[in-house]
Amino acid sequence: MLGKMVYYITVILIVLFYISIGNVMTEADTTYIDDIIALSDLGCTWSYANIHGWGKLDTDYLSLSELEKELCQGMEDFFPHGYHNIEKDINDKVRYITMEGQNHYEQAITIIGSNSAQTVTSMNSKDAYRVANTQYHTYIIVDIVDRIPLENWEANISKLKMYFKDRNCSPVISYNLFGYYNGMLNSKQREEKCKEVLKRLGATHVDSMESDTLISLTGYVSSIGDIVETPKGPVNINVASRYNSFEDRTYIVIGTPIINIEY
Repeated sequence: MLGKMVYYITVILIVLFYISIGNVMTEADTTYIDDIIALSDLGCTWSYANIHGWGKLDTDYLSLSELEKELCQGMEDFFPHGYHNIEKDINDKVRYITMEGQNHYEQAITIIGSNSAQTVTSMNSKDAYRVANTQYHTYIIVDIVDRIPLENWEANISKLKMYFKDRNCSPVISYNLFGYYNGMLNSKQREEKCKEVLKRLGATHVDSMESDTLISLTGYVSSIGDIVETPKGPVNINVASRYNSFEDRTYIVIGTPIINIEY
């Protein structure tokens, strides 16, 4: 139970992080994924794509059953044969529901809903006393892992947008493409692969992070409207590569605006 609670809290913290940086990918920006898909000839094996969307609903307090009903409306687009697993959790201030399943397209899908209470204290200027008001926040997160990464992304994003549109909510979307090379690429080769991605996307190199086994480059391209502000400047494309000695593979990941999956 503790492990699940930590997981849920982590997911919400990720959402709050994206709230702090603004929208991740607008509707116009999703067309830019075509350019990322065009990198299919990079020489690696593309394992999967991860499409992650979240949105905040305009709701008040929701009971656990009401939250489940909210999540289930329209979910047949993701789970045509029903979801495989559902988990629920509740404490004094937060209600969580997680639905997991896999469809016939080999896509693993997770839908998470949370309804939480927040007490906001304000000062009554007339009578000089504090007033405590409870506000409720409902977030929905949809995460799609697609093992056929270069074919289904448009359909996946369309389903994701419709799911949120039915709730009068505009989702914030991020996209990650995950691949690998067999064997070890040395640090220079990994750097060259990452720089090639930025070059072919027409991105300006903003910053680099490098260790013995990992290199991560961030860049900026004007065709993606939303950005992450960093001390080195705005960023909206991220490419990274690392070698895994246990699997004897060199992984490469492309994310927009930043990579938000483990690699």
